[in-house]
Amino acid sequence: MLQNRVFRSKTGFVVWVPIALCCGIAVLAWYTDNLVLFPVLIIGFGLLLTLWLLNTSYSITADGLLKIRCFVLRIDIPIHVITKINKSKSITSAAALSSDRLEVWYNRYDSVIISPKAKDIFIAALKEVNPAIKVNL
Repeated sequence: MLQNRVFRSKTGFVVWVPIALCCGIAVLAWYTDNLVLFPVLIIGFGLLLTLWLLNTSYSITADGLLKIRCFVLRIDIPIHVITKINKSKSITSAAALSSDRLEVWYNRYDSVIISPKAKDIFIAALKEVNPAIKVNL
């Protein structure tokens, strides 16, 4: 019997640069204008954004679904309709927190870009459910 498995997103500079910028702007505002509220708001926004971003995950459920959760994005893909997985270096907006990405193709023309930490284990788990998935890494 297949169990639910959760894979966290790999994180890269894509996430940390905006957070560092928020902190840098807050520190700069603190020392130049002596404003207290503005830096606190920026740091608070950066921390909330970080917590929200780091909650990105990809679940393989016992009923054969790939559930992608990122920001407000919620996608459920039946694993039996996944046709192929390719390596991707695309910088387009995606449910991926790293530039080391996979593009998952499903149905006829649909795809989603993700970045699981343990790519090999993630792909093997998908292939357990659907051995017909073609993998091009």
